[in-house]
Amino acid sequence: MRFVERARAQQIASVADYSSDTSGPTQAVRAFASPYPFTPFLWHVIVETPEFYQLVTVNTTTGRVLTSEQADRFYKPAETADTLAAKQSRGGRVFLDWSMFPIITTPAQIPDHPELTTFTMRDLRFMYDVAFFHGRQNTPLQMRVDVDSSHHAVRAEMDGREQR
Repeated sequence: MRFVERARAQQIASVADYSSDTSGPTQAVRAFASPYPFTPFLWHVIVETPEFYQLVTVNTTTGRVLTSEQADRFYKPAETADTLAAKQSRGGRVFLDWSMFPIITTPAQIPDHPELTTFTMRDLRFMYDVAFFHGRQNTPLQMRVDVDSSHHAVRAEMDGREQR
């Protein structure tokens, strides 16, 4: 039953319209569904389009797709020398090898070290909230990589533990 409902959730999400007021129709490239606990009819679905990822909740009994365009849309960032350095670090390579839907957040400056920029890599599969799991605020298995002004990764940490 879960297999059938998962396929149905992915199909429903794949054909939904994710266009905004400023763009034309947006086609889904792929979709991935994870079940919410306690019900086989409610699914957390990641829809990938050419420009962004859209997180949605699909109810397979009603065929409804629930989303908040602003909060649940993650645009794919442009590739820069710094993002490449973060991705090519040892921690970045391990994370990207494992992650099915990686997203790199907008870089942040470190107040005590203005020469460093921190990139955070998260997997969109874990960015949903249920009763005792708050994946939006505390996404598990995050990789943070500090990149210096020479575009070299100098430090990587996963969930607060430095990666060597």
